[in-house]
Amino acid sequence: MASHYANTEKSRPGLSLTDPKLNLTVRDSSEADIPRVQAICAFHVVHGLASFEEEPPSIDELESRRADVLGRGLPYFVAEMDSQVVGYCYAVPY
Repeated sequence: MASHYANTEKSRPGLSLTDPKLNLTVRDSSEADIPRVQAICAFHVVHGLASFEEEPPSIDELESRRADVLGRGLPYFVAEMDSQVVGYCYAVPY
């Protein structure tokens, strides 16, 4: 494994696996985060292949989904960088 890390650091100068340069915070989501979550989701629905949705869900729909996740006692997190939500994740039963 050490050789993998060494090769990674050589191929990406300036990046260190032991000294991250990102100012990223993962925290519990709030209702105020949902418009940004919707923008991220909409982009990936329209431009990506990872979602089975054909139309981006609305803010109201995402608020409802978040409430359902939290109502089940499951986590719904956002990733924040420089005070802006840049990602999100949540758990649901499969």
